Amino acid sequence: MNIVKKLKDRNITSQIRFYGLKDMATGFEVKNIVENYELYSTLLDDIKPEIKSINGYINYLYVRCLSQYREAIPIIREDLVETVETIIKKAEDIFIQYKDEDIAKYINKNYKKILNTKFEGLYIDRDVIEFTAELICKFGRKNSAAIEYIIQNYSYVVYQNFDSFKILFDKSNDLVFYDMLMNKEHLDGDTYYHLKEITYVLKHLKEKNENKYNEIINVLIEHFKECTFNATLDDVMNKKFRLSDFIKTLKELKHKDCYLFEQELKQQEKVMKEYLEKRGHKYEFNMDLKPIISIIEDKSLKWYDKSLSLTHTKKEGQMVSIFDDIMKDAGKKGLIDYITTNLKTDSVFTYSLINLLSISLLYGKYALNYMLSDNKKIDELLSFVFMSVTYYFGRDNIHFNNSIFEFDINMLFDGLVELKIAEEKK
Repeated sequence: MNIVKKLKDRNITSQIRFYGLKDMATGFEVKNIVENYELYSTLLDDIKPEIKSINGYINYLYVRCLSQYREAIPIIREDLVETVETIIKKAEDIFIQYKDEDIAKYINKNYKKILNTKFEGLYIDRDVIEFTAELICKFGRKNSAAIEYIIQNYSYVVYQNFDSFKILFDKSNDLVFYDMLMNKEHLDGDTYYHLKEITYVLKHLKEKNENKYNEIINVLIEHFKECTFNATLDDVMNKKFRLSDFIKTLKELKHKDCYLFEQELKQQEKVMKEYLEKRGHKYEFNMDLKPIISIIEDKSLKWYDKSLSLTHTKKEGQMVSIFDDIMKDAGKKGLIDYITTNLKTDSVFTYSLINLLSISLLYGKYALNYMLSDNKKIDELLSFVFMSVTYYFGRDNIHFNNSIFEFDINMLFDGLVELKIAEEKK
């Protein structure tokens, strides 16, 4: 029985990977050591620095992991440092006694058995696979059978750790490992989850051997044509997103077929629109414009009070930007943020935040529509714009210029005047 299993039998969940100082697992491991010092000490004393079985292999991975906890010593509470450091020192003393040739011998002979062993209830299966692949790269470079087995059965490990594998790939006969990794069978299962890593592999291959790159990118392109083109109402949601992601890959690789895929995406956007019209759900809400209308029509208010009402709200006696007020909660997540959406979101602009910003913009849009409802209100809107801009910049100094656009105040007024004329012609 290995040490991880022995700890689990005593209701102590442990790991074989050091996740770093910011991960909660590190804190739990330190807590376990402090609360079960005698048990840890006894179990470590029982470990022999040799690998003759699966249990011996897990013991090796565990003491390797525990040795890395020395990095956590500086942040451990001072009165607990000695206790934790004693256990870490024991793990280090065991770890340095393992011989590379013994590790290599066991890995090269038993890699299939290791990779196919299920460690029920220990939560280490994935780490065992990834560490074994790492050790094969280190100690089994001449064992082509082991490398091929990893490629064929755990291609995701190769993608995620390609910097470690690429020297083996580049030295394979006729670059055959690339063919194994990115054949049609593997692409069917890997592309959606590992497209970023696949792109990285292809960029490296392009520099290494352009002929081989062309062979494989053509396989990839045909695969995506087959699985993403000709979307229907039944599969457009899935196909469109996969297609969009692949277009990013083609752009990064500067491939000529990018245009073809972009044209297909335009067609799918039409199908998506039809899908939403037929099968989508409407979200309706009432928007009360009475407060802002009362401000706009209040003849006793100054022009700047009226213009500010389009973008500001009063809080605690002060005028506050609507958008600044919303952005105070940037990064915070609510229940709605755990629902899948086709909007592009990130850790700051969450779905709920984007939703609030959209509603605020909609509120401003309808307020402007109200002001465009007759000539008098259009005149008032023009005066708002003119007085607001000239108040801040001066009539002779108005000119906006940046890297994205360039226009002057005359263009702004021309647009609004044209809008007024169009309204008058109706």
